[in-house]
Amino acid sequence: MLSKAEQEKFMSEPTFTLQEKEYYFKIPKLLLEDLSSSKNRILMTLIWGYYRATNKFYFDFSQQSNIEFVANLYDCKIKQIDSSSTTLYRYKMLIKEYLNINDYTKERKLVLQKEANSLSNNFIHRKKIFYILVNLAKKLYIILSLYHFYQQLYQYPILLFSLEVLHNHQY
Repeated sequence: MLSKAEQEKFMSEPTFTLQEKEYYFKIPKLLLEDLSSSKNRILMTLIWGYYRATNKFYFDFSQQSNIEFVANLYDCKIKQIDSSSTTLYRYKMLIKEYLNINDYTKERKLVLQKEANSLSNNFIHRKKIFYILVNLAKKLYIILSLYHFYQQLYQYPILLFSLEVLHNHQY
């Protein structure tokens, strides 16, 4: 569906312009209220910004310019961010609760599959279908961070459509 380079870009940590940093790393004060250290505020803000930009949670932060930008927001000098998985999970849950993000259920999967079916039946290009499904998941407040899930969701209607075409063209 996507080339290796496109897959890597989809899964990789985002790179932002200055304007994008100012937009995505603007975090509601409510999420920072119970965080006592600058390091924790930086971590929460990075998780928040990356989620807002990509609809995916990242827990490995290597984009030095993003770390420095966020650290400057809290008048802090820091080069590297690392934290326990428990802290990362807790921050993820706080953000999910704040944004009212839905759990992935069978009903939501059906909505995405119906959209994939409709798009594939209309001969929409496969890459366009992929990105439409990503945006639909965002609109439904569903977190689907795995490229392979989208690929699987997309391939199912294509397989059915292909079988239908083959069946209809038999002599």
